[in-house]
Amino acid sequence: MKIELRNDGDWARTVYTEAELDAPVDVVWGVWSDLEHHSTWNPVMTRIRGKAELDAEVKVGFRAGVMMVVRCVVDSHEPGRRLSWTGGARGVLSGHHYFECHPLPEGRTHIIHGETFSGLLVPLLWPVLGPQLKKNYRAMNNALAKHVQLQTFL
Repeated sequence: MKIELRNDGDWARTVYTEAELDAPVDVVWGVWSDLEHHSTWNPVMTRIRGKAELDAEVKVGFRAGVMMVVRCVVDSHEPGRRLSWTGGARGVLSGHHYFECHPLPEGRTHIIHGETFSGLLVPLLWPVLGPQLKKNYRAMNNALAKHVQLQTFL
């Protein structure tokens, strides 16, 4: 698994990951795009409400000391390939979360998964936020890999 923290300029930072999963794209996509059931496998985004549809509102719940909920809007939805949403306080602290899957030989899937944060608070919070995000994305991708692998055996 590849995980990078990137500096995208004065007010933007990205956590970027890539991984290869031992499951076909349709299984990976089916699990990721079923937002209402993330709580069954996702240790980071423990509650998501909304539909994986373009322009739909999605409420993403995650634990950051306490349970927090961010209202987001789905800004990209290409079934079987890409899903992204953006939320937060624009100009202060907002995030653009993205997930892509690409087929590999032998029924495997290459995922690209990350989030770009922007706003005035990002440079101040990044020394703490960046390392925590790296851990969170590793945990999320590992949990996804285990869950989709289990789905292929059922």
